[in-house]
Amino acid sequence: MIYNHILVRYGELALKGKNRKSFIQILKNNVEKKLNDYPNIKVKARRDHMYILLNGEDYEAILEKCKDIFGIQSFSLAMKIENDQEKIKEAALEALRLESGETFKVTCKRPNKDFPIGSQDMNQILGGHLLSHTDGWTVDVHQPDVELRVEIRHDATYITSKKYKVKAVFP
Repeated sequence: MIYNHILVRYGELALKGKNRKSFIQILKNNVEKKLNDYPNIKVKARRDHMYILLNGEDYEAILEKCKDIFGIQSFSLAMKIENDQEKIKEAALEALRLESGETFKVTCKRPNKDFPIGSQDMNQILGGHLLSHTDGWTVDVHQPDVELRVEIRHDATYITSKKYKVKAVFP
């Protein structure tokens, strides 16, 4: 599996009250306009985040363009997988193998409370799996070289390992 999405976070934009939907729609339109050269991508906006479905497009070029979009707080390459413990473990292992470093940390969030394993238990399960299937990696919860983020949502699980900040650009 390769990275197949970009997870976009908007930060305070999601707190704008009654105008939130219109602000999010404006941001979505700006993202689509900025990425107009990539016909295969799809942009899906949610209440507190946005997904860019890559559909085979060059993610490096798209990441560069996203760095200049006003309203985005940060974004990450993401793997979208089923909400299945074994598939999550294998995708987390694949994501870690794509990284370089010696230390890692797993941070799991579980907005989908129907998923049977809690966030802390999932951190331990994934950390143990990664340690037993890699050589040279150790856990460092304070200053890791790689922070593997796992978000178990209702539609799927998203795994990210790098967070890109947006340049301070004003229109």
